[in-house]
Amino acid sequence: MLIRESDLTPIERRLVDEAMRIRPRAYAVYSNYRVGAAVADANGGIHVGANMEGADYTLTVHAEQHAMNAMRLATDAKAVALAFAVESPAESPSPCGVCRQRIREFAADLKMPIVAVSLAPDLTIARLHRYAFDYLLPHSFGPENLGK
Repeated sequence: MLIRESDLTPIERRLVDEAMRIRPRAYAVYSNYRVGAAVADANGGIHVGANMEGADYTLTVHAEQHAMNAMRLATDAKAVALAFAVESPAESPSPCGVCRQRIREFAADLKMPIVAVSLAPDLTIARLHRYAFDYLLPHSFGPENLGK
């Protein structure tokens, strides 16, 4: 759903700011598709990540994966919200399937908000979209499918 900056909750605003702040640290020398991500955990922590490419692309780590991994390394708390920022020609960019599954693994609630920040060429916010996570990955496979 398309939203305005004024629609962001305080935690979403902080995540948007952090995703935009970390985005320049992305190592995207091959694709030039720089992504920054920030995730909030249930204990109030904020964890960031940026995409890191490898020449063979198999070693690439996406920003959302990077942020979720950083969160898991810092705490056992689950994710309660995530934002990512990218300059993309897509009307509404979204995490790839692999990132969606990583988010799923550590989400506290399948309704947790995901905020997509579309950046303009001057790196200001062009558009914001907010999704409930289960909209992006309906009928997902998670730990409870394995009895965990």
